[in-house]
Amino acid sequence: EMLQAAEHFGVENQVIPSLAETFDSKTFIETMGRLATGTAIHAARRGAELTGSLKMLEDANLDASMTRAAYQKHMLIAQANVRERLGGKAPKDWREAIRLISEPEK
Repeated sequence: EMLQAAEHFGVENQVIPSLAETFDSKTFIETMGRLATGTAIHAARRGAELTGSLKMLEDANLDASMTRAAYQKHMLIAQANVRERLGGKAPKDWREAIRLISEPEK
């Protein structure tokens, strides 16, 4: 969807190098850890941001099934209240993030 939307809006020459810079700057394991721990504490905000992406794709009559699924997953993760449970701090690694997302709040 990202490539389709970038090409549709004529911004692929900005979007692709920006993503390459992000993904090429760290190892896969470092990037995965950052995404997992960051998502654990920022899921609600990121989900809210995805509503803008959904609207943009739908207004352009582009398929938004992956974006819709990402929104739903972020909202589900947000229900784990990881940010509040850790006092605003990020989980120490991806394993802790997954454990906190998977466990009900005590």
